[in-house]
Amino acid sequence: IYKTNHQGPRQVVTTPPAGGMSDIDSEAGGSSDDSAELVDAQDGDWDWGEQESSATRDVLYHEIEHESTGACLDHCASKYGWDLREFAKRLQLDIYGSIRVVNYLRKEVLANRAQLDDIALTKHLQHPFINGTRPALLEDDSFLFPVLEDDALLSALSQESFDGPGHAGVSEATDGVSALRMQNEELRSQLIAQQALLEDAKTSLIANLQDSSAPDEHSSSDSDVIDSPSAQRSFGGKQKRTGGKSKNFEANEQSYFDSYAKTGIHHEMLSDHTRTESYRLFLQENPSLIKDKIVLDVGCGTGILSMFAAQAGAKHVYAIDMSDILTDAREIVRKNGFADKITLFQGKVEDIKLPVEQVDVIVSEWMGYFLLYESMLDSVIWARDKYLAPGGVCMPDHTPMFISAIQDDVRLNFWDNVYGFQMPNIKEKVHRQLASEPVVDHYNGEQCQLSDSCMFRNVDCQNGSVADLEFIADFQVVAHKSGKCDAMLTWFDTIFREKCDREVVFTTGPHVPHEKQTHWKQTALYLAEPVMLEEGDSISGKVHCHRRKENARHLDILLEYAHTKKGSTVRGENKFQNYALY
Repeated sequence: IYKTNHQGPRQVVTTPPAGGMSDIDSEAGGSSDDSAELVDAQDGDWDWGEQESSATRDVLYHEIEHESTGACLDHCASKYGWDLREFAKRLQLDIYGSIRVVNYLRKEVLANRAQLDDIALTKHLQHPFINGTRPALLEDDSFLFPVLEDDALLSALSQESFDGPGHAGVSEATDGVSALRMQNEELRSQLIAQQALLEDAKTSLIANLQDSSAPDEHSSSDSDVIDSPSAQRSFGGKQKRTGGKSKNFEANEQSYFDSYAKTGIHHEMLSDHTRTESYRLFLQENPSLIKDKIVLDVGCGTGILSMFAAQAGAKHVYAIDMSDILTDAREIVRKNGFADKITLFQGKVEDIKLPVEQVDVIVSEWMGYFLLYESMLDSVIWARDKYLAPGGVCMPDHTPMFISAIQDDVRLNFWDNVYGFQMPNIKEKVHRQLASEPVVDHYNGEQCQLSDSCMFRNVDCQNGSVADLEFIADFQVVAHKSGKCDAMLTWFDTIFREKCDREVVFTTGPHVPHEKQTHWKQTALYLAEPVMLEEGDSISGKVHCHRRKENARHLDILLEYAHTKKGSTVRGENKFQNYALY
């Protein structure tokens, strides 16, 4: 996680007694006491030095500082009409809840400040909490890492930090610093324990990988290996897969299905309006496909798609899920009056015998990051070949993948000037990390204006095979303007088209407003060496996608690319870069 608040000079706001006006004292830059406490979330390094200042950045304007957390919260209530103390009291936030909420607010402000005015931005920040339920972000550990350095507001919403609205404790510097020190020590202990668990997990993983790579005494000597080491690196050869299952196969599968037994992941998916509404439109706006037809829902989760289909007049719906969420789905189906229309099965679709020979429609939300991460499409294709009646449809039927060149000045350039200090060693370390693992994140359309986009792969769910899910695909993008290509950004569209009364399409791409982006985000492949482009230059090459030998639900991606100058007939030097998505 690479976060920054490097936005230029801050302003310190001194809050006067009630009824008075605020004085704004501009300061150029920060003092040595304000130097950043930098967090490298992947390595777990944390500077636990004591914080000297209780100055607190404003909720909506990070460049403005208030003299204390209490003053900041008072300002938020009076200026923006949002009493965060009352809000925190209603949610009963502990120290970790306070940190998660504050980091959520900081992240969303950074992403949306330029596009939204104060009223719209406040409504956007309040949105996850308006339905009265406890939002999933309060269980999301990614929000435990600071978005802004030296953020005094992090612990301010904890119910341990104040007795209620108007309590003066949080506004007193001495009490605030003491509480913060105690909370820092508590978090430090937690971090040390987590680091120990991580080291144990890494040791176990290495041992498991060594076990899985050892020859199986019951298999032939060349099973489950790549033809040659060079082929393994470049995907030039075809993997030979064993007829049996690796020693860790069952453990990997169990871990995968267990992750879908947790309610948080279903909250994330159901809260994705673009995703859920698109499936609803397909199921309820295509009566010739759904009404009086038999529908199979593969990977049904909470049963939302099955209920959409039943509501649209399906003759019967068969819903299958391997995870324990199916117990909840049964109760949801019963509670909503569809027990006679929806039959649910727990298990893998490959292991279940349906009470019918054929179905008219198969629907599934099988897509993952980079479209193919988690490889659930295997099961959908198996079900299609086993149960789909002639003339039936498997939806969505097409999922094209796209690629574009982007310039990203945030993740790397941040380290060139951290409160006036250069940190080239950290920048190099971050660059190495970015260039080895795909980055899954929300990007915006402004970052994607460097080049056009190119469809490099179209997964045909209606007619394709499992073998199609490993591929080598060509691409070429042309620069719209001069700039620095830091990464190749990928995304996919989802299309419901075959025999539809109403075609439905949604994109996971970056060119839509932030509120319409999906939980799949985009997947960026950062380059080891940026490519300097002039308008009309092109980047072309191939995307190699193969399943990881250790876990077929994970991916190895090889990017092969070359830079060609505008008007040149000579293609530039081919470069290769490997990424592991796991």
